[in-house]
Amino acid sequence: MDGKYGEHEVVYCTLAFTKSQESGVIAAGVQFVRKHKTTEGKTEHEVLKVASLYLDEPDLSSYNQACRAVMSRCISELPEGTKLVIFHSAQAVFNRNKAFVRQITPQAESYGVEVKAKKFDRRNKATQEAELLANDAIKRKVSVINQIQ
Repeated sequence: MDGKYGEHEVVYCTLAFTKSQESGVIAAGVQFVRKHKTTEGKTEHEVLKVASLYLDEPDLSSYNQACRAVMSRCISELPEGTKLVIFHSAQAVFNRNKAFVRQITPQAESYGVEVKAKKFDRRNKATQEAELLANDAIKRKVSVINQIQ
């Protein structure tokens, strides 16, 4: 957790991407999470929103383009009161996360949000769930965003 923000001001977005074998369309899965410390000192993850995005647009034909577009979309989907968003992914495209952050920072600043990003070295439960959301978008061929609360 970043020390200058309260728990309720930080949202973690876990991203995953996949490409349709038949059409070449890229899809993304995103899980929006807040982390809370319990009185016992354990960290609980509260899923706020999930997104299953089918990116059937000609200008989103590469993973780099798709990643920027999805991060930008996430900024506009953040809950009110968010001051910091931290993007996570275990996929190779996220090796360029610093470049993506620089590109979306002006938009984030217009929402009053700071952006950080981190590449996971390995898959975890959150990345697996985001992968399922991306695969679901490929099957459905439409985008769906659902508020959990």
